[in-house]
Amino acid sequence: MNHTNSDFNPAAPPAMASQSPLPSPEDLCAVMPTPVLMFKGDLDHPIYMNAAALELLGEDRIESALAKLHNSALFGSSEEKEKLLGTLQSAGYAEFSTQPRCVTDTIIGNIYTSADQNGVPFYITFLRLEAKLKKQKQFAQDVNSVITHELRTPLTSIKGALEMLQPKVVGPLSDKATALLKIAHTNCDRMLELIQDMLDSNEQTQTKKTAEREVTALAPVLSNIATSLQGYGTYHGVEIRLKSVDDTLAVNVVPSHLIKIVTNLISNAVKASQKGQHVEFWAETAEDKIKILVKDNGSGIPAEIQDRLFDKFTRSQWLNEKSTGSSGLGLNIVKTLAETMDGSVSFVSDAGKGSTFCVTLPKAPLA
Repeated sequence: MNHTNSDFNPAAPPAMASQSPLPSPEDLCAVMPTPVLMFKGDLDHPIYMNAAALELLGEDRIESALAKLHNSALFGSSEEKEKLLGTLQSAGYAEFSTQPRCVTDTIIGNIYTSADQNGVPFYITFLRLEAKLKKQKQFAQDVNSVITHELRTPLTSIKGALEMLQPKVVGPLSDKATALLKIAHTNCDRMLELIQDMLDSNEQTQTKKTAEREVTALAPVLSNIATSLQGYGTYHGVEIRLKSVDDTLAVNVVPSHLIKIVTNLISNAVKASQKGQHVEFWAETAEDKIKILVKDNGSGIPAEIQDRLFDKFTRSQWLNEKSTGSSGLGLNIVKTLAETMDGSVSFVSDAGKGSTFCVTLPKAPLA
């Protein structure tokens, strides 16, 4: 049976029991516990944010929150933002994940798009902190620390046993036994160095405390480093030379960080050098800064890794008879430590002529 209604007009809006106006999007978002931002026309300047978004940004005033957000790179780089806009225009919805400068954690966002009566697009963005991802990263770091600590103890014992097998202790060994012993000793050293790099890297990632800096005279520190590394250089057949250092030079640093930085750079320089070559290091003044330079005469840094040399796990294989590789962590540690002391690190490298690394640190008056 067909039912018809002669009064039905499909073009007319349905009758409503109440003529109360619908709540605006802002009114709806204001009571939401989820941080919400609204943008109009672009993704540069939000036109609205709710109280939850203010809390996420750590602000209690709209003006300061807007300023922080404008400088935050919330949507990543400009290229990532353009790609995001393209997705929104084609699909009307997009997701993003970044670690903006306004917070310490990763932010996950869902964006929905619509348009006003004039066709101008506006974007409603829902945000959340990715706490789960942070916990997973922390767990991985903790496991990494435990593993590396547990590996170091037996490897130290193995190294001690290998040293006890040296010909001068146990008596004459055949050439083959001596060669095998040298291989085992070299690889044990490499493993211990890798473990120490991993521990240092984890320490820099996990700790949020900044060690106390102090005015430190450079000459005695660099002299002690040169003395402590002479055996390392001799083992690799490379002479380590310290140029004369002005006794009045001092830096405002964490002494242990300074030692770790210079030691890492010299260790790399030795590995990059051929037997019979030398590595030299020195310090010089540059206005209100002090530069510490480490120079080798090796084969240079391959051009294809120079742009990412200070990134974690960028590994180099030096072109010499030692065929020594790197952990890919040492230079990242150097950069991190230098930056925690308001310093920086740079390098120049020429193919076949070697490399020079330069660490710049704040100069301090020596009392």
